[in-house]
Amino acid sequence: MSITIYHAMKFRHTTVGAAVGVALIVVPRLLAQDVIVGEPGWFQASGAPDQPPQPKRRPRVDYPDVLLTSDESSYVILARFLDDKGHGLMMEVHSTHPWFKRAVEEAVGDWPMTPAKRGGKAVNSWFWVPVIFNPASSAPKRPDAKPRLLAVTPVIIPEAMMIKLRDNTAAWGTVSLDAAGGPQRVALEPPASDKLLPFVDAALKQWRFAPARKGGQPVAADFRVAFHFFHAMAPVPSKAIPPRVVRQERPIYPFALRKSGIVGEVLVGFVVDTKGDVVNAIAIRSNSPGFNEAAVQAVRKWKFKPAMVDGRPVNTRMSVPIVFSFNDGSGGSEQVTVKSPGRRAREEMPEEMRYDVAPNPRGVVQPVYPYALLEAGTSGEATVLFQIDLEGRIVAAKVVDATHPEFGLALVAAVELYKFDPALKDGKPTTTVLKTKQDFSPSALLSNADRSLLRREKKDPGSIIDAAKLDKPLRPLLQPSPVIPLALRGMVEQGAVTIETLVDEEGHTHLPRIVEASDPAVAYAAVQAVSQWLFEPPKVGGKSTVARLRVPFEFETKPPVMGTAVGIPPAAADGE
Repeated sequence: MSITIYHAMKFRHTTVGAAVGVALIVVPRLLAQDVIVGEPGWFQASGAPDQPPQPKRRPRVDYPDVLLTSDESSYVILARFLDDKGHGLMMEVHSTHPWFKRAVEEAVGDWPMTPAKRGGKAVNSWFWVPVIFNPASSAPKRPDAKPRLLAVTPVIIPEAMMIKLRDNTAAWGTVSLDAAGGPQRVALEPPASDKLLPFVDAALKQWRFAPARKGGQPVAADFRVAFHFFHAMAPVPSKAIPPRVVRQERPIYPFALRKSGIVGEVLVGFVVDTKGDVVNAIAIRSNSPGFNEAAVQAVRKWKFKPAMVDGRPVNTRMSVPIVFSFNDGSGGSEQVTVKSPGRRAREEMPEEMRYDVAPNPRGVVQPVYPYALLEAGTSGEATVLFQIDLEGRIVAAKVVDATHPEFGLALVAAVELYKFDPALKDGKPTTTVLKTKQDFSPSALLSNADRSLLRREKKDPGSIIDAAKLDKPLRPLLQPSPVIPLALRGMVEQGAVTIETLVDEEGHTHLPRIVEASDPAVAYAAVQAVSQWLFEPPKVGGKSTVARLRVPFEFETKPPVMGTAVGIPPAAADGE
């Protein structure tokens, strides 16, 4: 038997807390932009606790400085699952605005609270708290002001409808407010289904607005806002006791990434077995693969008191977000350089791609040196232009210059794994284009271990053992899958790639290379993925050794969704 629990843990120094209660609590910052932390609501359809969790200290959620010119209200839904000891076993943050979402994530941290109670007894609870951001144009003392958002709730819909929404769990709409701030009607924007409208109307009855004003007098106005959808959940089982942490090892910020100054974010999934040991730890997602190993290796050493159901221990699936923060004063990355297009190129861009605030890198990845060129002693460089969408995702990438085609393909494979906070225009996320240039030379891309194995492979190849001759098959600890190149999605139906790599005595992969491939772009995506793999140490006769591993991949692509075409303006490739 197993149960599933999601556990939130962040390793960084923050000021954390919560503000919940029977009335709205306003952080006193109303002269300009302000932040409101609202009262909690329950996800359970029935059986909700009669006393909400109590914060041990209030959170301080600051309005992002880069949005001080924003003219629109927005909000974040913070979902939490607490056990009956007040331990946070899950935290999710939902918002249509990535910068506001980041502000809440950074402020709330692990959020210590006392547990919810039912009949005076502490119980598990699954609840949500809204955090509302209002701009200076909605300030209470302005004679001419836009409507101000005071209280929100998520839109609760049937689970069957939630499944059909898939990843589109938010929809935009315009609410018509009367002179008292009361919502009169709402119109959802395409592609939202009209079937959602009754549930939106029901949720709006619990929303609160301060009306717009003109010359100091309240007036009717329209208010554009996003609606977040959740499905109703069953009551949290009170007889299930989640795992208790006995010992934890703190992950260490990877040395190779310290010059980057990037905040690493890795969601590690694992199982706590009936003995309290961590098994099957994997990186579910991360902003940069370079952090995956450190996060997974640390979590594998944790020890728990196992979960109990009806008095007996059970396996428990858990998910832990781990945040790495390092600041050595370097002021940015010396390994990966990302540049905005030159002034002339920006002026020639379409209006929808121009911005006031540049995208903020959250995760960048170094490319893998193409092995054939490395072995031949060939150096060079490549420049890639890439497009970032409203959520900070890479949606297009193309090579604009490369001394060898292989360098361009390798850099594109890395770029398509980049993560950003999106650019802003008038306080709103906007799509835009950036450029990155990579030096392909041993000093820029090879580690000491890479160099050592490269020499060993040339001088003593017989000392590298074929993986089939090991004491036992290699057991993967970390194995991210290749990402199909953006340019090929919907263009190539299927294909195959074989990659060879060396696995050192500690289980790290080195010097991955293409053996055969139906498409070079897919091959470099596979090489990029294999470079991040981690295994249990390979052994022969009980002693650790270096192994040679061949990995076959098969892939297929699906046609693109209609209406989602993207492209990079030709002008963006010009100028510095």
